[in-house]
Amino acid sequence: MVNLFQNYIPETHKALLEVIRGKLKYFKLTTKEPIEYSIIEKLKNNVFVLPVDFRWADVGHWASIKEIQAKKGNENVVFGLHHFIKTKNCLLYNYTDKLLTTIGIKDILIVQVNDGVLVCHKNYAQDVKKLVEEMQVGRI
Repeated sequence: MVNLFQNYIPETHKALLEVIRGKLKYFKLTTKEPIEYSIIEKLKNNVFVLPVDFRWADVGHWASIKEIQAKKGNENVVFGLHHFIKTKNCLLYNYTDKLLTTIGIKDILIVQVNDGVLVCHKNYAQDVKKLVEEMQVGRI
């Protein structure tokens, strides 16, 4: 898949490499065209479909990632360097070399990347898109 991205949508490929490195501002440089059109329909050979039975989740926001990753509904999901006390039902995503710490929080999503930190109650995860739009037009 990495080679397909590189061959068919190279600008998206470059942008996603930066996103993986924690530079989320590059995500806006990815194509809005679905992968079916930008890659799959252009392939002539070596394409086949297999039926599978797995749970599908449309990962549309950070709360979805928390729900998918949690083995139990109310546990913390953590990535990266962290330490927490009395923290419940949170997503703590740290993609930096700096320590992320929390005390006494519940139902919070924290995403720490090189460009900044997002702190959001899980019930407002859908509003992150609005926040990004406001940042792009210079309100922030």
